[in-house]
Amino acid sequence: MHMAARVDHAISAVLVLPEPNDPPVAGAALADELGISYPYLMTIIDPLKKAGLARVRRGPQGGLSLARGSADITLADVIWAVDAPVVVSGRPTDPDTVDGDAELLPRLWATAHEAVFAVFAQVPLARMRGVGPAPAQLRRVDQASPCEGRELGPSSATQLG
Repeated sequence: MHMAARVDHAISAVLVLPEPNDPPVAGAALADELGISYPYLMTIIDPLKKAGLARVRRGPQGGLSLARGSADITLADVIWAVDAPVVVSGRPTDPDTVDGDAELLPRLWATAHEAVFAVFAQVPLARMRGVGPAPAQLRRVDQASPCEGRELGPSSATQLG
């Protein structure tokens, strides 16, 4: 699974943004900490602000903070705000000319996408900050995965089959 750099930076940013009642952090300081430019940071913060996840305060006492508590914001909220998921859609097909199984692939991708997003929806930022229990649905990372040690990419169909 590939995560866009923009999403990765957004998650990194919200993980260090102060809670709503704490003093805000200066945008330039946050950009330096993340290793990105201030203008780029603000292009990430803007959709978070519009989604009600981040707050921007102007003035000498201003800066950036979360708009809601970290326990009330999930990874899915952040991802959706900065990079709304691509809608999976297949090419229009004529049922008389396409093998019935070919219509299954777009539905499989959509189902996989929903399953991955459901996991992100279970993980609040507070948990990513080490506060609170991990969601029960998440397997332990030390448990073996059926894909462990396999390169997942375009040729994965033959490796996994």
